[in-house]
Amino acid sequence: MLNNAEKKGKPRIFKISQKLTAMLNAIPEEKDGSFRSCYANLYRDFNSQRRTIAAKLQNPRLLRIFFHTFRHWKATMEYHRAKDILHVM
Repeated sequence: MLNNAEKKGKPRIFKISQKLTAMLNAIPEEKDGSFRSCYANLYRDFNSQRRTIAAKLQNPRLLRIFFHTFRHWKATMEYHRAKDILHVM
């Protein structure tokens, strides 16, 4: 169980059944980092599409868009909708 909370928050502790624990333990561990390779493929495809669209539209500013940009955009849109910074946080 991990007790490390993000950004000085309180850690979450979940109670799970023994059946779920057994199911999770039955999943084979992959040494190649499957999730990392999945993310790498997603990032590679995103970059490819971004370059293609930037060239097609002749807009080099599109090359400055990254995954984190979407997080900021969503937070900005949510603030304009709710007008409550605590809600956005």
